[in-house]
Amino acid sequence: MGIDSLEIQRCRWKTGRIDLMALGGWGLGIGLVFFAPNIVADLKSRCYIDPVSAADQVQNEGEPLAVSMTRPAMLSG
Repeated sequence: MGIDSLEIQRCRWKTGRIDLMALGGWGLGIGLVFFAPNIVADLKSRCYIDPVSAADQVQNEGEPLAVSMTRPAMLSG
């Protein structure tokens, strides 16, 4: 569907009804629709706030929450 709409815009560009910047805008917009959910999910999976250490840090030092870039190991049980 996105490729079809981009092809329609390419035809409009070739006939001179839109300029190259408008074609690029369409390409960027369609690309974001396809890839933005994957980018957001990847960022969410990389950023994890450890609730135990964060609560200890706020209680003891009053500093901002600690953010870990990796998930802790799963506990077996």
